[in-house]
Amino acid sequence: MQEKVELLIDGNDTISQELLSEFEINDGGNVKRFILLTNNDIDQNGLIKILASEIDGGQIKRIDSDDDWTKVKNVMRSIIASSPEPITYINTAVNKSFNATQDHARIIAVQDTAKQAIAKDYFDKRPDVEEAPEVAPAPVVDENANIYPTDNTVAPIGSEIANGISETPVSEPTVENNAPVEDEDAPIQNYEAPAVNDVNLDEVLRDYKEQLMQEVTIAIDKYIDNIKLTIENNELKNIIANLTDKNS
Repeated sequence: MQEKVELLIDGNDTISQELLSEFEINDGGNVKRFILLTNNDIDQNGLIKILASEIDGGQIKRIDSDDDWTKVKNVMRSIIASSPEPITYINTAVNKSFNATQDHARIIAVQDTAKQAIAKDYFDKRPDVEEAPEVAPAPVVDENANIYPTDNTVAPIGSEIANGISETPVSEPTVENNAPVEDEDAPIQNYEAPAVNDVNLDEVLRDYKEQLMQEVTIAIDKYIDNIKLTIENNELKNIIANLTDKNS
């Protein structure tokens, strides 16, 4: 069953998003809380966009620290790869509501199986509900509102799938002003682990290409060997014929 979170954007419009996970990270006593949401929008590579934000009381905000962003992505990787490393899940409220600005999230794209793995692990393991933070009253929910951060520059299209996760520069018009949306982060590098029967198409094609090249190389070697053998047989026949002529 999907659980929804209401966001009051800049004190005006309220939108509803699907909750995927809430967790905290303790870095030497400095505890920070984070939330993963989705509107199930699809990027240009067919991946599902996930919005990652930091929880600050009754407000969620953009993860400005690149170090924190890396830690959040590592938590996502651990979940998708079914890592034994423990994750500290939190459960802020029964009916979750937060204040937020328009630019409140970093966007990362994942395969559907990865999204399902993140949500399942959270709902299977999350603790009992905490006391809900106080937030401003929310107006009627607009399911079609656009919640993605906006910017006036267009990022280049391109992404790299890794373990079901791909940070994807996106360029889509917003409802308000047709300005493109953008995630400026670079693709995740150097990580590969299948997630919940995930199939990495690039890896499959690479393996197939390598196997095909090996088979072609073997076939060429056999062809060359056959040619050499034919030449040797012809030379042997000529020698036998010359010997026969001399003995005649």
